[in-house]
Amino acid sequence: MNRHEIRQWLNEHLKELYPEPVEASIVDGELLIMGRLAVEGEVSEDEVRNRINKHREETRPRREALAQELQRLTGLAVAWGVRCGQATGYFSSLRMPVMTRLGRAERDVLDTLIRGGIARNRSQAVNWAIQAFAQGRRDWLRQLREAANNLSNLREQAPGTEAFAGEEHPEPPSPKGPQATSGPIMTA
Repeated sequence: MNRHEIRQWLNEHLKELYPEPVEASIVDGELLIMGRLAVEGEVSEDEVRNRINKHREETRPRREALAQELQRLTGLAVAWGVRCGQATGYFSSLRMPVMTRLGRAERDVLDTLIRGGIARNRSQAVNWAIQAFAQGRRDWLRQLREAANNLSNLREQAPGTEAFAGEEHPEPPSPKGPQATSGPIMTA
């Protein structure tokens, strides 16, 4: 399926789950579908989390059926998430191994988390450290993600770059420094 066909499929099949158009992005061979739950007025962070969890449980059978069909059509693993106010919840996604080289100081941090009972192994310690980093920086990360997505959208608008999902297209030059992890977002 190409980008247009995916948008069309999402519009046809997700109206019952999400009244607003969903966002979809393909990153690392995974199609992430992000819906939005309505929020009226001021609600607490706990209420938002409760809404996200309730939506997750109530829609699980339908989302699983839709994901199976979409995976059959696209060959991509399907992950789900939802935004509610400023909060984002991910329901399913692939766990991807990430290789990195760490110096002694960084390994000491991970080993301290293990010895302190925060994590059972270095993999869990890295996961915990990433979540702890993101916890106080959600707004900044959201802005960074939006900027990276805007850049991706601008690249897609460049002449001769109509390629999508596995089609041949020129690789952009590798920027120096950390990379954004979100792929281009398409709104259905």
